Amino acid sequence: MTAAGLRTGGIPLVPVGFSWPRCATCDGALQFVAQLPVEHGTVAVFICANDPGQCEEWDPFDGGNRAYLFPSGTSGGLVPATVPAEGRPGWGRCRRSGP
Repeated sequence: MTAAGLRTGGIPLVPVGFSWPRCATCDGALQFVAQLPVEHGTVAVFICANDPGQCEEWDPFDGGNRAYLFPSGTSGGLVPATVPAEGRPGWGRCRRSGP
């Protein structure tokens, strides 16, 4: 078990059994952005960065982003996530071409 706290990028801490989120538009793995401690637990934020401009990253209902609240005292605590190959931070999967 690892202590949760502020994290930006890298690998999030998640409950045991967490399934990595996928974009509702392109079905690619979402990229972990940040983890924020809040009063009742920890919020983990993910966004689609698979094909910038294709997916509705900023629309809260289109599935190009996700925010999860992991309540304080989550059974089993929070552990480093198992990251899918296409969701590894810093290993861009952007298919954009040109300058």
